[in-house]
Amino acid sequence: MNWSPFQRAVLAFVVVVCVVSIAVAAWGVAKWGFSRAGADVPDRGITVNDSAEVRAKPDVAYVTLGVVTKARDAGSAAKANASKTDAVIAAIVKLGIPKSGVKTVDYSLDPEMDYDKDPSPIVGYTATNSISVKLTELDRIGTLVDTAVAAGANTVRSVSFDVQDKRKLREEALAEAVKKAESKARAIAGALGVRLGSAVSASEDVSFYGSAGMNYAPLYRARHVVASVAKTPLEPGLTKVSAQVEVVYAVR
Repeated sequence: MNWSPFQRAVLAFVVVVCVVSIAVAAWGVAKWGFSRAGADVPDRGITVNDSAEVRAKPDVAYVTLGVVTKARDAGSAAKANASKTDAVIAAIVKLGIPKSGVKTVDYSLDPEMDYDKDPSPIVGYTATNSISVKLTELDRIGTLVDTAVAAGANTVRSVSFDVQDKRKLREEALAEAVKKAESKARAIAGALGVRLGSAVSASEDVSFYGSAGMNYAPLYRARHVVASVAKTPLEPGLTKVSAQVEVVYAVR
């Protein structure tokens, strides 16, 4: 296409206008971005870190019980285990514990080997079903174990304690940590001869530490298990929540 001198001049003018418009728009966006960043980050500030710990008495226990059965063949071991486990769960529910609070946490079916012979033959099978029971009445742990063992449970794996509503503890720990951080920032500002402004940013980290529970080795003689639990004092201890915060304050 052949362009006349007038057409070339018009085209050049349009190109120049477009380039200038794009440059102006880019400068405006950059200026807005820098002004926003400057509004969020103070020219001068004080950064402080602090922590707080909140403790609470546990209000729930988790008791892990087990049913172990042995038989010459796998099918018999599994069938006997299922029957005894159903009986244990039924007995637990009769205590008034919701069935929703009873769940299987581990199941295994393993061969028994005679390692004195080579090759080692399979001489039987062991089926193990471990169930966890949630109990909110901590003074009934002994009754729970006694009832479960009488119904067919023959191992007590562990007893652990916890707090159900951790959100409240988390909020309390964070509030205390922030309060301590602000006090520290005011002390620093006073020493520097400046006025403490508002907090402009903050970050947090929260950790939960459940109270230690009791662990029991698998004991296959049920009466000995009950005696062990009955003689062992079960002290729930305290559940701990630790919060760490980092806060940046503006200064004036």
